[in-house]
Amino acid sequence: MRSFGIIFYCALLSGLSCLYTNTEEPTSTIRLGILQDEFPRQPSHADPRELSVFLQNEGYTVSFLSADQLADETALRSDPMDILILPYGATFPFAARNSFISYLKNGGAFVSMGGYAFDDLVVKRGNQWERLDTIPPDHSISGRRGKPGDWMRLQAEQIPIFDPTYPFKRTHTLGSDTQSPLLLDAWSENGTFDGFPATAMTGSNNPVFPKQYGRWYPLVTAYDRYGKSRGSVFSLVLHHDGPYKGSAWAFSGVTNENLFSNAHPRMLQTLSAAIRAIHLRTFLISTVTETDEHGVSTLVSTLANYGKNQQSVALESWIGKNALAKETVSLSRGNVNVIRHAIPHELLHNGYIPIHVSVAAGQFRDSIEHGFYQPADNDDALDDFTFQNNYMRINGKPTFLFGTNQTGMVWFSAKENPATWERDLVRMRDHGLRMLRVLHFSPYAARGYEGHGGHSSMDLAGNPPARLIRQTDDLVAMCARNGVALMLTLHDWLPVTLSDPELDAQKKWARFWADRYHGQTHVFFDIQNEPSVQPDDTADTRNRWNEFLKNRYANDSALHEAWGAFAPVEPLGEIPCNPGPDVWENPRQVDYNRFRAHLLERWIDENMNGIREGSSVIPASVGFLQSHGSAEKLFATSRLDFCNSHYHGPIEPFASITKLIDRRFRGQGFAVGEFGAWDAHEARSHGRFADETTASIRHFLAVGHDTFGMGGCFALNWDWKDFDDCLFPWGLSYAQDYVPKDWLTAYRNMSLFFRAFQPVYEDPGIYLLIPDSHRLGGQSDRVYAAIDNAIHLLFACHIDFNVINEKSLDDLPNVARTIFWPIPYCPADAVFEKVLAFVRKGGNLYFSGDLSFDEWRRPSRTSRFKKFGLPLAQGASPFQTTIPRAIPDFIVRKVGEGQVCYLPAPIEWKPLAEWEGNPYAEFLTRVEESGIFVEPNDPRLHLFSIPETNKNLIYTLFRCEKDENLREYRIQTPGGEVSLALAGFQTGLIETNREGALFALEGTGFCRGRDLCVEILGHAMLQSLDGFPLEQSQFFSIYPTQAGTIRFRSETIRNPWLVIGEMRKGQWIPFEELEPEYDKGTIQIDIDEDRAACIVLCMEKARKPEAVQALTSLVKKGNSNYGQIR
Repeated sequence: MRSFGIIFYCALLSGLSCLYTNTEEPTSTIRLGILQDEFPRQPSHADPRELSVFLQNEGYTVSFLSADQLADETALRSDPMDILILPYGATFPFAARNSFISYLKNGGAFVSMGGYAFDDLVVKRGNQWERLDTIPPDHSISGRRGKPGDWMRLQAEQIPIFDPTYPFKRTHTLGSDTQSPLLLDAWSENGTFDGFPATAMTGSNNPVFPKQYGRWYPLVTAYDRYGKSRGSVFSLVLHHDGPYKGSAWAFSGVTNENLFSNAHPRMLQTLSAAIRAIHLRTFLISTVTETDEHGVSTLVSTLANYGKNQQSVALESWIGKNALAKETVSLSRGNVNVIRHAIPHELLHNGYIPIHVSVAAGQFRDSIEHGFYQPADNDDALDDFTFQNNYMRINGKPTFLFGTNQTGMVWFSAKENPATWERDLVRMRDHGLRMLRVLHFSPYAARGYEGHGGHSSMDLAGNPPARLIRQTDDLVAMCARNGVALMLTLHDWLPVTLSDPELDAQKKWARFWADRYHGQTHVFFDIQNEPSVQPDDTADTRNRWNEFLKNRYANDSALHEAWGAFAPVEPLGEIPCNPGPDVWENPRQVDYNRFRAHLLERWIDENMNGIREGSSVIPASVGFLQSHGSAEKLFATSRLDFCNSHYHGPIEPFASITKLIDRRFRGQGFAVGEFGAWDAHEARSHGRFADETTASIRHFLAVGHDTFGMGGCFALNWDWKDFDDCLFPWGLSYAQDYVPKDWLTAYRNMSLFFRAFQPVYEDPGIYLLIPDSHRLGGQSDRVYAAIDNAIHLLFACHIDFNVINEKSLDDLPNVARTIFWPIPYCPADAVFEKVLAFVRKGGNLYFSGDLSFDEWRRPSRTSRFKKFGLPLAQGASPFQTTIPRAIPDFIVRKVGEGQVCYLPAPIEWKPLAEWEGNPYAEFLTRVEESGIFVEPNDPRLHLFSIPETNKNLIYTLFRCEKDENLREYRIQTPGGEVSLALAGFQTGLIETNREGALFALEGTGFCRGRDLCVEILGHAMLQSLDGFPLEQSQFFSIYPTQAGTIRFRSETIRNPWLVIGEMRKGQWIPFEELEPEYDKGTIQIDIDEDRAACIVLCMEKARKPEAVQALTSLVKKGNSNYGQIR
């Protein structure tokens, strides 16, 4: 929204100055106190005496304060300075902590310069100042440290300015910010700066219900050589609420140079203007629109005056390009005024309408951009989103979607409105992010607007509040206009074990929203975020538990026969709802977990019934936790349109955990509803000075490549942006200044790279059969660990496979040829008979361990071995079985038309790394199943292939190990060998047709194909944009993820030309054009740090318009007009 604000800023200057009648208070009345003491000096520290001379020349009354004087709370209270100047960066005297905080709480103000303010607390020992290395959390001043968690909790008195994980990078110039409220001439100067951008957390630190405590203003900003913001150099915060209500702060975190010296006169001028703004302290708090039950809309602007004098300010409000109000408002000292203007209906045209409100007070011009959405009869989505045959489709074309998340603060924060959504959604689409999931919806049916998340299912029984309906309608419409799918999480923080009336209330809620958005082809539903099924032994739950047991056993005798030594003393009808001891032999555990699955299925069914009564077409799912114990993700999900699990943690376990929910065999593709920059989040939440850029980029790329390669349909990062009013460091851009984190540009480049692909599902015929009866019992964590090991054994075979569980065997497709059934031990009789029938009809079966136990864990089914023609097993429980050091030989038997390969040892108890060789690969060779041939045959390489609608093949690679040395992989494709190199935790990709031509390539080092040789020093993705193979393409895109050099041999480009830029508001914005080095057909492309954050177009110079059009079409429509030759 910057451009809109700049236009009005320029247009309003003369009008506002005419309205403004008050004159500024003389600077001589402003008393400044400069801290001056013998602290250890740093290059960035300002010189107190030099500052004093300048400020006195500006007319201010200036005094010096020693550390002892600053620590004298009585003196500060009796004779307070208007503003304290702190020139020593991070250094601050610990003895002055309490007096300084008290001063700020009473409306005091400070200007800090030269570093991460208040982070180095010092004490004086003798004549030396020494840094305190250990500070109790409740004695911190800086907001760097707090209580780690999903968001970082702080003490109310901490001053949360700066971010230790947000350093300056790639700075080229600094200059006045276009959004600065200070009326100064625009200026800039060259410079490379270290330190930390001047951001701040300005609210109540709640990730869902954040109250705004203050306004943040950028005064001076650093830029890269393309003019893109690299963060605020000098900023201002004015508080109107919270523990520091009425206080004002200005701060700068540059650490390698003293910017507030005579060598930087424009910075000193900005300092003086900031001091006047602090003293004035008259500003806009918020601007909102309200619409009553009659459809009459009102613009409500809230203004504050926390200066020392009464002020008259000029207020202007604009609806679109039409002036709504121009008036002078008188503000008494310490007061907040609410100004209301009815909006004439004729100003509210259909669709999105920008709103601009500004106030002028002295040399301070404040403004807020707001927005309004007026519904129209023809509010059609820009794109149609559907889910079919395991993939998302945009306008009918299959695609893998990337997207993002937002918390429920979108309904609460005064900063969230259609103007914010327009800015965010436009940026999402420019970055290739085409789906937005929004959580924490249901609390607003109760007291959410009061900041209370607590609510019950019964709160959902009535009609939703009118405010919630209006906001959600606007959000749906704004997503539609920007071509972004919206997945609404219907409820949060509610139990799954519900009474019939509670479940009926949820059903009504689901029906209401599904019916309301039935015609919106971009809306999806997530029934609940991360449900957990942990039934309490309430009367209602106990009744359901006993009813479940009666349906299963009919009478006490049958139950006692099944449960044996674990049978209860209570009769059926009175049995407490609990699992009993966590031991393998306990069948009660199995029934308890089946009951938990039954409760989940009941809950899903009723919510789906509500959705389907409202709409027969809106796709719906449930976003499960990654942990296995929270809810049963395989039994109860048959009615969902797609399966959806979240992942937060180190990257190594991601693929195997996610693969477990693969339901492609019945058309329920799988998705990753949440993932995030785990390393970066951990660094910030623990207050570490750490740059986790490389780890975060690799994490994002690994999630995207593995999810796509395994057959997934979308992946959404958690979450879109760091919040201004909460330390919630999951976002893709930093708080306040919205500077993109480096992994956002990598995420964008991967997203746009994948946009050209049109994947299609083909059943691989190879299945991993999950042993339900075994995993649902005691010591399930160990069983799940064994299943995880089985998945890794299959990954190491470099073969595509599906996952199916015992309960779903009726849905096993006829094309299934081969089944892996690890550690089955205790399958139900019906399950065994289905597997036996599969083998007799010609199927191949691998199983390990034992299967002679019945589903109540009694060794009573030895006949199963006879039916397979196998010798009897030991009949020992899995945890009593001795695991050999070496993999034993298979026992192979012909059974009917098929064959069984049996390993008596349950080898899955041990991870792949502890074995020499891979028995799964040996079994596949026996049954003549072949994976992707790759040399070296690296078990830590995740290598998958996905077919496309045009018969091309896409190979994804992820080297899942820590090693910065490159390893070259040679992959055999139908059209010949392709080689590329990867370091540890790096990703690669190949798109090839059946003849071996390469259309897309990603990797590091030398990458070779049939007619192509590329050297990538760094890491990058290359993609043809004209439909020809890369070596013949006359324009192709380069999506770098790190700096380096690319050497590329082209058969057709004779006059090479590079254009470096990015997409903004759907348009290609070039930053730089140049002729690359060129020698006998070889093009050398140098990617420096600035270019690595961009998109690079390489082309025959005369084809530049077509190249730009091809990329623009790709971003907007996917692979629609280009690539037809493929």
